[in-house]
Amino acid sequence: CKYYRTVVPHPSKTHGLADTRFYNIWRHVKNRCNLECMDSYKYYGGRGITYCEEWENFDNFMNDMYQEYLEHVDKFGEKNTSLDRIDLNKNYYKENCRWATNKEQVENRSTTRYFKAISPDGEVFISLNQMDFAAEHNMQYPNINKCLNGHRNHHKNWKFFYLTKEEYNEYKTYLENLRQANEIMNMNQEIVNGLE
Repeated sequence: CKYYRTVVPHPSKTHGLADTRFYNIWRHVKNRCNLECMDSYKYYGGRGITYCEEWENFDNFMNDMYQEYLEHVDKFGEKNTSLDRIDLNKNYYKENCRWATNKEQVENRSTTRYFKAISPDGEVFISLNQMDFAAEHNMQYPNINKCLNGHRNHHKNWKFFYLTKEEYNEYKTYLENLRQANEIMNMNQEIVNGLE
């Protein structure tokens, strides 16, 4: 399993960033989206997550994100600056990416990525917020997060999985159909009320 450090052109001749954290962030984005041998691949490339074509080239990534990176590092420090996708069900591209603190990243993971929870009885729940789900079902949020990231097999005999891209699209369709059905029911009720 070859990492991109060994196959991408070395950029130090043009901007001297090859050994920086910023460059490694770009490299890790490509690795987790492309390399099936990486543990994190199942959460990125395995879910259909990729990066925009322009970011195949480091210079384009630098032009899009470097100035904001420097500003964030200046304010919060380099160790507290990470690349974060705003919508975790969408790909890496400029409009869907921001520099975030570690706390912001944790909050984003728990509130913008759909997951399914399977109870010990086999009942399936779909949720967007790990913290709320934990509170509603008398669970601990960190343990749910560990299950979702492959560090635990279960929590209180519940199983947890992030939705795949296909499952997410199916769920969106289901919600839209449900919304339209509710609108029709409300319209019909208004008509009935008008006839009374």
